[in-house]
Amino acid sequence: PSTCVADCKARTLSVQIISPKPETNFARGSIVSIQARARTEYDIALDTTVVAEGFFGKIVLYDDGTHNDQLARDGIYANSFLITKEVPAENYTINVTGTLPEIEAKDSINISIKPELGLQVSTDKAEYVVGDVIKISGSLARNELPLSEPITLEILSDGNLLFAQIILPDPQGNFAYPHHTSFIDPEGKLAIKLTATDSFFNSGEATASVQMLKASELNYFNIKIL
Repeated sequence: PSTCVADCKARTLSVQIISPKPETNFARGSIVSIQARARTEYDIALDTTVVAEGFFGKIVLYDDGTHNDQLARDGIYANSFLITKEVPAENYTINVTGTLPEIEAKDSINISIKPELGLQVSTDKAEYVVGDVIKISGSLARNELPLSEPITLEILSDGNLLFAQIILPDPQGNFAYPHHTSFIDPEGKLAIKLTATDSFFNSGEATASVQMLKASELNYFNIKIL
């Protein structure tokens, strides 16, 4: 049987970008999926030529069910591109154009490239006595996806470096490091600083601080005279 979706000649066409959302921030190394819905005055627009253009060049969007476009021939066209490490940190416009015989429709959105990593750090306590173990833990992510890249851990007192170590998160992006303090460590505030840079030149930094207390001689040498 004849249907207007397949057989009627369309006079109007609309294209709407449904992914990514406007003003979304992406780090370098992200795979961005562009999805656009195409419709005519009758229903979904099938067999439409849909093209996305931007800082990534030009890519064709497909409605075949194999390009993150949900189902084949459902009027949603999609494709993906990788944000390479050479892309400057700026705001960019993505333009999508849909074309049928004699008619054309456009839509556009703005996104931002922010070469930042999500780096989190915490300690198990706020105060320690020299000789204690500071349990440092946290996570590393890129665009909320776990990342296993080297992290530089530094512990400082009044800006002076006391300790440095490279730590590697697990495949889920989590890390834990037990720092053994020394009896010769200074008392007062210690700064814990972590930095990371991935292969796409995204970077992240996280800091925490703890207070070091000097133990009295009684605390460590509890001698009972009988």
